[in-house]
Amino acid sequence: MPLTGYLSSPLTQYKTKVFGTPVPKPGWEDPEINAIFSQIHEGLMWGVLTAIAVHIAGVIFPHVQGDQIIQKMLPWKEQHLTIRY
Repeated sequence: MPLTGYLSSPLTQYKTKVFGTPVPKPGWEDPEINAIFSQIHEGLMWGVLTAIAVHIAGVIFPHVQGDQIIQKMLPWKEQHLTIRY
């Protein structure tokens, strides 16, 4: 996703900055190519947000159903392990 954002940014009229530092513009202004990279960038962004939302729902749903799986995953919960040989 950062790559598509970087590839899209030099194709606009705006200066490209990385962490506030201006970087040379490796391309030229081209609204058509910019639109393609912007659509790809936006699609990837929605995909990442969807994956995050599904993971959060995957944590909340078992908790609401009364499953104790979250408590088993917590690092600070004291667990008594039995080692069988």
